[in-house]
Amino acid sequence: MIRTPIIAALILYVSFLLYLTLGNVLGRGSEGRTGTSLTPFKGMARSAWHGGREFWLNDVGNVAVFMPIGAAVLALAPKRGTIRQAALAGFALSALIECLQYASGRGVLDVDDLILNTLGAVLGFYAADVLRRRLTRRRQT
Repeated sequence: MIRTPIIAALILYVSFLLYLTLGNVLGRGSEGRTGTSLTPFKGMARSAWHGGREFWLNDVGNVAVFMPIGAAVLALAPKRGTIRQAALAGFALSALIECLQYASGRGVLDVDDLILNTLGAVLGFYAADVLRRRLTRRRQT
């Protein structure tokens, strides 16, 4: 059955996300940033203003890295998965990561990350749905 490989890939991906975001707990640096950033859109606006590497890593990176989560929601429940479930999955995983970063004292609890990660999960669901519909139409012709 196709669900088993999807679940295995999802477990590996979430493990990668945890390593990527919490790896500093295991000895990597966190650029000296700790604490909280609870003002929505403040960090996004700052990195968009500065542009360059900061924008790509922070804004675009946070969206892109959560797109597979939304796609996985659709892949695991192709007829029942909803965009709302994708948003909830992205938000819940992001909230877990943000809380772990804060609790470890080696990261920033950033509300912008929650927003961008949730957006990424929603866009991942949408992109997977568009791809699924196109493939279905192509098979029918």
